[in-house]
Amino acid sequence: MSAYAIGEHFLQVRHTSMVTLALSSGSGTSGSTITLDVSITSTGGDQCSQIQWDFVPQSGLSLLSADLGAAGIAANKSLSVAGNLCVIYGSNQDIIGDGVLVSATFSIAPWASGALTVGLSSIVASDENADPLTSTGTGGTVTATALPTQSGSIALVSSSIAYQAIPRSIAAFTATVGAS
Repeated sequence: MSAYAIGEHFLQVRHTSMVTLALSSGSGTSGSTITLDVSITSTGGDQCSQIQWDFVPQSGLSLLSADLGAAGIAANKSLSVAGNLCVIYGSNQDIIGDGVLVSATFSIAPWASGALTVGLSSIVASDENADPLTSTGTGGTVTATALPTQSGSIALVSSSIAYQAIPRSIAAFTATVGAS
């Protein structure tokens, strides 16, 4: 354990413990959504009781929603999401076991294609006594597949077009078009 002075306060960080967040990867079609899991693993003996982080999605991806996973539910925690910030908290001191912490749903832009990254940053974890824990995170990748372009022809279903000219007025006509 090391102590760092910040003003008149001391911050103790345990170097033997590590909390790691890892975002899964997946594939999806442009214009659709994809759900990725954030898993938590604690090593070195201490486990966290509360944690927060920011998703950092590449252009073409947007966080739509996030739901608490089995690890958070088992520890009786709550999830708060504000923009790309996720906070796992609780009024209890229960530790969060290893497993899926959050399932996050992202929208894939209609124009997006290829490998798009989602990073995890600004990770802050604390134990049941609110002491800070060393933490790190690994982002994931969404492989977006563009929808195939459609080409074809439009056939005129009706062979007649009605046209009516009205003096000193705008001409009007009607056409019926359908797929065949």
